[in-house]
Amino acid sequence: MAMVALDVCCFHLGLEQLEKSRNWPKRSGKVVLQLSLRRLAEYYGLSSTENEAWSSYRPLSGWGAEGYRPKFPE
Repeated sequence: MAMVALDVCCFHLGLEQLEKSRNWPKRSGKVVLQLSLRRLAEYYGLSSTENEAWSSYRPLSGWGAEGYRPKFPE
């Protein structure tokens, strides 16, 4: 299942092309991709188990530690 997300998101394969290459029925790639992305969201804590999608989502504001300020050359 993870390979479907990788093929679509990283290698930019279309769902139709993916289904043909794996001899899947039409529209089955969409279902497998949804399951894969849902699992990733649950793993990273971006959705709750009560199906309240994105309830715990907080946008990423930066990579530095709290209070970190980058130093810019003058």
